Amino acid sequence: MLKRISGYFKPYISSLVSALICSLLVGGVTAATAKLVEPILDDVFINRDERMLEVIPIVVVVLFLIKGVARYAQQVILVRVGETVVIKIRNDLMSAIQYREMRFFEENATGSLLARMLTDVSAMQGAIPSVVDFVRHLFAAIGLITVLFMQDWKLAFIALFVMPLAIYPVKRVSHLIKNYTKRVQTRLGLLSKILVEAFSGIEVVKSFGTEEREIGRFLDESDNVLRQILKRARVNAATSPFLELLGAVGAALIIGYGGHQVLKGTMTPGNFFSFLTALLLLSEPVKKLGSVNNRIQQAIGAAERVFGIMDEERALMETAGQLPLEGDVAEVSFDDVHFSYAKGEEVL
Repeated sequence: MLKRISGYFKPYISSLVSALICSLLVGGVTAATAKLVEPILDDVFINRDERMLEVIPIVVVVLFLIKGVARYAQQVILVRVGETVVIKIRNDLMSAIQYREMRFFEENATGSLLARMLTDVSAMQGAIPSVVDFVRHLFAAIGLITVLFMQDWKLAFIALFVMPLAIYPVKRVSHLIKNYTKRVQTRLGLLSKILVEAFSGIEVVKSFGTEEREIGRFLDESDNVLRQILKRARVNAATSPFLELLGAVGAALIIGYGGHQVLKGTMTPGNFFSFLTALLLLSEPVKKLGSVNNRIQQAIGAAERVFGIMDEERALMETAGQLPLEGDVAEVSFDDVHFSYAKGEEVL
């Protein structure tokens, strides 16, 4: 499904590549920041190197300038591409709906179609930009892990042994997020249906005095929507704290073991604090990887509903059985004529 969504982004591949390069710059600067802690402590504060004291502040400013410009460019590009693609998908969906048979409109309420046109398509907007964000956080994580191994490979193994524990929970959360998103979108469609029926049939509602009934239907469905949204929110909110806890366990082990190494003289304070900084910074991209993955799953869930409509066959104009009318026809009679949109439900 993600591959199909990416087809809409192909015309903007150059923009996406530019956004990807910007994201790599942001990730690279994050890793460089952790590495910079080592010369700050060892060269400036311990060895009292005045030359490094002059150079390092300039390097810090340059690095964060690059990071700021790159992040700004990335966000602007992704918003522009995302909004353009949303318009394209919505236009294609509109065309697909217009060419459906009448049976399609009998089976799909107006509110449900509105939900797919508005909320589902909007949810798809973040699919590819989320992939770019995923790459940025992944690159930052790889860069920080590289810094960990450069400082002390034994400590790196100790710190990272908890990371495999996150694989199954993240996979499970992705599955739940996708399912809850589909349920939310379905409920929103039903809610839109109730609104359309209430507003378009307002004369009937007023004539029979059924205002309270319509309000009750709306409130009940609103509660259903809220329950599904809260279920998705609980699952989504649990991802970051869980990943942060795993990172804290790794950090606790590092502080204990690394502190002993510094006291024994096998590591310099700069090595240790550079390692610790990289480890602490690593928790952010790892946490973001989980949340970005959740957004991707939401987009996939919405895409399945949208493309489900696009993939239905178009209505065909039937020509079989047509008879030419010859001469002057003053009267046409219909005898034993039957017609239906859905099988078994005759309308004529």
